[in-house]
Amino acid sequence: MSKPITILKLLLYLVMVGISLPAYTAPQKDRELIIRAAYLYNFTKFVIWSEAPESTTDNFTFCVVENEYFSNILIKIVNGRTIAGKNTRIRNISSNDSLANCHLLYIHQDTLSLNSLYLKNIADTPSLTVGNAAAFNELGGIIRFYMKNNKLKFEINNDRALKSGLKIDSQLLRLGKRPNR
Repeated sequence: MSKPITILKLLLYLVMVGISLPAYTAPQKDRELIIRAAYLYNFTKFVIWSEAPESTTDNFTFCVVENEYFSNILIKIVNGRTIAGKNTRIRNISSNDSLANCHLLYIHQDTLSLNSLYLKNIADTPSLTVGNAAAFNELGGIIRFYMKNNKLKFEINNDRALKSGLKIDSQLLRLGKRPNR
């Protein structure tokens, strides 16, 4: 193997290790949150919004429900990145806030009443909804995180995505599990 190719491979390896170091050097709780935040950012690469949520800015807005700690982690993941040519913006929201500008809504809490409230308020809008509650997809959510064998997995409710005006790429659909009916 030629020397330039070997150096290039080594450089690529070091860059990849460097990107993943924050997740491995963080405490276990933060590590899982960093991975979830990275998933949220990467989901956006595989979703097409048929029409953008009403927005007065040229930002792609991630809305995080009542979790400033996770919002700060997400800011570190998406800071300086663009999605579909738009700058990213993170909003930590509460029940009194409008969801009109949310491209992606993340509900970290498992509380059914909280999930139901937010999912009802954002239903039939072109917003990708992601959550953790066991009944998230049944309540109208699109992507639900769950743990299996100590690994973070996700399931995708593609029917709900289509009703919301979102097209999820087949590559992402193959990676996610379909919710139990």
